[in-house]
Amino acid sequence: MENRTRLPFIVQQWEGSVNEGPIQHPRLQLDNSPERTANNAANAEAAAELNRRRESNRLHQARYKRKQKQRVADLEGDIQQLQQEIQALKMQQTLSLAAPSTSNMWSVVAEYFRFFSYGVRTSDPTMATLCPFEPHVQRSFLQAAIAEDVTDGTGPCVASMQSWTTGYECRTANLG
Repeated sequence: MENRTRLPFIVQQWEGSVNEGPIQHPRLQLDNSPERTANNAANAEAAAELNRRRESNRLHQARYKRKQKQRVADLEGDIQQLQQEIQALKMQQTLSLAAPSTSNMWSVVAEYFRFFSYGVRTSDPTMATLCPFEPHVQRSFLQAAIAEDVTDGTGPCVASMQSWTTGYECRTANLG
């Protein structure tokens, strides 16, 4: 009810102000005072500073993530390198156990029979149970213990190991 009573007053004010110029109402007036203009400028500066800070933070975060990804990639490369070094050290340890540093002729012969008492290990799975040493360990022992100029009549002794393996595989294939 109250709105109906106020409506004629507003209409009356509107009709009366058509001839007088803009509507004079405190909420509708534009405030162009120096204080208001200074506040608007300060707000604009604050907004610009906020946007600058956000952009700076975004760039910093992107740089941080890029460094983290690079660190992960570097660590993965280091892990691979360490795994290769571990393999090389295991091989070196196996060889040092295979050919003692105080080796004489008889200790080398004993080690030879220890490595090759069951033959040359091949890719045949049944041979894995008979021969406890991997082929690369046997080959490394030959390289460490036998001089390069030693031959079995057909070629270097270390190279002969490959023909021994091939010969064994051919014989087992013919038997099977």
